Amino acid sequence: MSDGFDEMVAVRKIGIWHYLLIATCLITFAFLVTQGILRELAKDEKSGLTLHAFLTGAYGPDKKTTDVDIDIGNAPEEPINNLDLTIAIPSHRIQRATQQSAYAGECQLTPVPLPDSRVVIEGLNKRDHPTLDSQDVLNGQSGIDYFFQWRLRCSRIDGLSTVRIQLMVSGNAENDTAHISGSYERIPSKGNVLVKIDEKVSIMRN
Repeated sequence: MSDGFDEMVAVRKIGIWHYLLIATCLITFAFLVTQGILRELAKDEKSGLTLHAFLTGAYGPDKKTTDVDIDIGNAPEEPINNLDLTIAIPSHRIQRATQQSAYAGECQLTPVPLPDSRVVIEGLNKRDHPTLDSQDVLNGQSGIDYFFQWRLRCSRIDGLSTVRIQLMVSGNAENDTAHISGSYERIPSKGNVLVKIDEKVSIMRN
């Protein structure tokens, strides 16, 4: 009698593990499918940001520097999270970048470091080998106070609002373009989708 009871218990245990295995497989499959759908949505998701670049102050071919304002607007009513953008003016060096908006506490604007490299310069005196280190450039120790790219990161931007970045670039930026790339996340109620951005924005006269 006990042998039969033990066999029934063993069969029930096998049945339970069998159902647990099937449930685990179904949950894993559903997760992978969901991730695939989200990735496809991210590919097709169009940005709700409006990007504008315009000249401010004096400009022209005789100017050594040009002031350029970049407006990054969140046009929809819903806020966005984790904005991460890289800003560059490909044909110019950016000597200064400052943020002029109500999001100073939620945004960070930092220069993008140069590649980790060192240049050795040989002079007439073979015993002297001056070097130019990218880390020195980053720390402003070389007398060079510009960068080619700046990075803007904001944890959150409300709907119907704008972040303005003011740049001072080398030379005359009239008729040039700004390259803005990166991503942001839509709020969870809108699918928590990652939206990618890669746009060239014409610099207009104000």
